[in-house]
Amino acid sequence: RLCRYAAMRNRKPLFWDAPFQTMNDAQLKWLPEDVSLLVRQYEGGGGRAFPELLIRLDRFRRMERKIWGAALLQSGGGYECFDNVDGWAEAAELGYLDGAVVSVFTRAHPQGALYEPLEALWPAILYAAERFWTGRKPTSRHEFAERFTAKFHGARKKPLRDRVWGAY
Repeated sequence: RLCRYAAMRNRKPLFWDAPFQTMNDAQLKWLPEDVSLLVRQYEGGGGRAFPELLIRLDRFRRMERKIWGAALLQSGGGYECFDNVDGWAEAAELGYLDGAVVSVFTRAHPQGALYEPLEALWPAILYAAERFWTGRKPTSRHEFAERFTAKFHGARKKPLRDRVWGAY
């Protein structure tokens, strides 16, 4: 009923896919057509989409569902924080996604200490924006780091670029 109410108000419902993973195909067909599923996969996967994720996406796609991917960025990971973005970008390139959401965790739980400052996430945020908004695939992550340090920090010479990138 909630989905129908949202549709009457010209809203497009977007739901986490977790409750629907255990449903069979007949049960999923009960959802109104305009419901999009937000699929979460926060682990890295070495820059590749996990096979079990692609199986889940394929099931939803066969049912003609709109699918959004949910990536996670955390600071302090160097290039590793790009893995999750690259995995979702691969899923998009394979035609599984209608959109993507990138989350930034600032603490492990509500009462926990804050993670590193948000500024430490700028490289990952801009990398995700570049991959999802422009579809640009850098020839290497190192190439992105060089462009980022040159444009964001004005570090044009290699030794300075390497020192600046090392701080991330």
